[in-house]
Amino acid sequence: MIYLHKDSIYENQTIGSWAIPIFKYLKKKGKQVKLIDAHDLKVVNNLKPNENDLFFGRFGHDAADKKMSQITLPIIWKKFKFPKNSIIIDPFRYIYNIVWF
Repeated sequence: MIYLHKDSIYENQTIGSWAIPIFKYLKKKGKQVKLIDAHDLKVVNNLKPNENDLFFGRFGHDAADKKMSQITLPIIWKKFKFPKNSIIIDPFRYIYNIVWF
């Protein structure tokens, strides 16, 4: 399963979030993918990823998002085994997990 972070702050789900085109692409490729709000502490705490599951997210918005990222990202890092080709840049601003399909 690929867990894909989609910000809940966008009203228009098709143009506001970068995650939607990625979600559609992965679905078209036949990948198992699930959109989640990785700023939602309840959602993050309830994640039970398998060893081969992946998390893909971008965090870099307003001050409120940054505060939530500081709470949820350490939990996400503990729950997922990030592959060696992962790139993490500025942990409380932008996060990229790059996986080639």
